[in-house]
Amino acid sequence: MTRNMTISINYITRLAGLSLAIGILLALVAGLQSTSAQDSKNAGPAVFKIPDGYMQVPVTDFRGVMMLDPKKPAGMFVTYPNDNETTEALRRRVLAFVGPMFIHAKDKPKGEGNLIWTTKSLPAHPDDGEGKATMSISSGANEEVQVTIYERTTGVRPFLYGYFGMRHNPAKGDDAKFLDDQGQGVKAFDKLWKSFPK
Repeated sequence: MTRNMTISINYITRLAGLSLAIGILLALVAGLQSTSAQDSKNAGPAVFKIPDGYMQVPVTDFRGVMMLDPKKPAGMFVTYPNDNETTEALRRRVLAFVGPMFIHAKDKPKGEGNLIWTTKSLPAHPDDGEGKATMSISSGANEEVQVTIYERTTGVRPFLYGYFGMRHNPAKGDDAKFLDDQGQGVKAFDKLWKSFPK
C-alpha cells in the first residue's frame, strides 16, 4: 500500500467518524428540542435513529434530514412542511427534488421534477395516525426511480418521511432495492421508521 493511499484511507476514516459524531450530536439536540417543545403544538422535531451505513447530507431546501446510502443510489428522509405549506405540497416538492437526482428529463415540464410519476397508495405504518402513504415511480430511458412517502400525524407536528432508490434497466450490480407493494423489503428503512417514538 502506498503512502498516499494510506493517507487517503485515514482521511476517509476520519470523515466517516466526524459524520457519525455530527449525526449523534444532531440526534441529541433533536431529542432536547423535542422535550422542550412538548408544550408547543406548532414546533418540535421528530426523534429517530439514522440507520448504520447511511450518511447525513445537508439539504438547504428542506427542513429535516436527508440520509444517503454511500454504496447504492438510495436514500431516506425526514422532513417538515415550511410555514403555511401543506404536507401535500411538501410531498410534491420531495418528488421534484429526488426524481432529477437520478433521471434527467430533457423534455418540457410534465410533472414534479419534470418527470411523469405513477403513484399508488400504501398501507400506513403503525402509529402514523391519519397520515397517508404513497409510492411513486418514474422511468427514464435506462433507469427508474421509486420514492415512497409516509406522513406521520401523531407527534407534535406532522412530518413526512420516506425512502427512495434507483435501479437500471437492464439491472446492474449497484442498483438500489425497491420497496414492495406493502412498503417492505428494505431493512434500513424499517429501522428508521421503527425508531420513531410510539
